[in-house]
Amino acid sequence: PIPQEQQITDFTFPDEYSDTTAIIVTPTIKLVKVAPVTYPQYNSLTEQIQGPTYNTATDPIGVSYTVVDRSLEAAKSDLKNTLAAIRYNRETSGTKVTIQGKEVSVDTGRGDDRNIWFQSFMLLPDGQTQQFKFPKEQVWLDLTKSDIGTIVQAIMLHIQSAFEWESTEAAKIDAVTTKADLNALESEIKGAQ
Repeated sequence: PIPQEQQITDFTFPDEYSDTTAIIVTPTIKLVKVAPVTYPQYNSLTEQIQGPTYNTATDPIGVSYTVVDRSLEAAKSDLKNTLAAIRYNRETSGTKVTIQGKEVSVDTGRGDDRNIWFQSFMLLPDGQTQQFKFPKEQVWLDLTKSDIGTIVQAIMLHIQSAFEWESTEAAKIDAVTTKADLNALESEIKGAQ
């Protein structure tokens, strides 16, 4: 059971309240105002906020957060996750290829849009053509097996380039020994999007 002094029996909350003093509900229960929370600025890669901490000696009650360092290894891990997301966007962003004297856009997204080229290359008999519309350029071309091979090669080079870039940047992350260097590398990586 709740002790008698903590029981709220006939308290009515006011409809409006603008005073800064506490509302006394019971001798041990008070409703007090809390100051607006201001979050400190921090670098989310190498720092984090800790808290909140409440200062009950002030009226209204103060709320604060403290900026604390994250471990270098945790920051490196997060930057590698960001790196992978940027690589994925690069990988799937599409590429340009020149076919029959025309520069056309080719989808490099994962799934059917990319796989159609590999399937077409494998299934199209030598000496036959396949008509294809490149939607961005609004161009129809009768593609030979050689044309499709050129497209497949461009797709593979584009994808490989994205993974090689990620591998190079991941090695740079692994080599970093200070948070300042990691922050500089983060700017470089995000600038390469």
